[in-house]
Amino acid sequence: MSLSCAHLIVTNDIHLQIHDPSVATYYTNRALCYVKLKMWENVCQDCRRAIEIDPNLVKAYFFQGQALYELELYDESIASLKRGEFVYVILANVTL
Repeated sequence: MSLSCAHLIVTNDIHLQIHDPSVATYYTNRALCYVKLKMWENVCQDCRRAIEIDPNLVKAYFFQGQALYELELYDESIASLKRGEFVYVILANVTL
């Protein structure tokens, strides 16, 4: 069952939506909700957990980089985005 960010806002249920803590995508999906709510620390926390589970999840590096930028942690933001780019290049076997 998929819940929208709007539903999570209305019910204040956002912390309870990870049904299987071993699935990295659940964390990046919730991180996206946090992005929309501008809850940057929560974005970073969920992205760190997603990366621990699946270090090849490019979306987690992107969301983390965005959140770190908003927190004015620019060097960390750039590092996260570069790690995501590196993973993408390796996985997609492309040249940028």
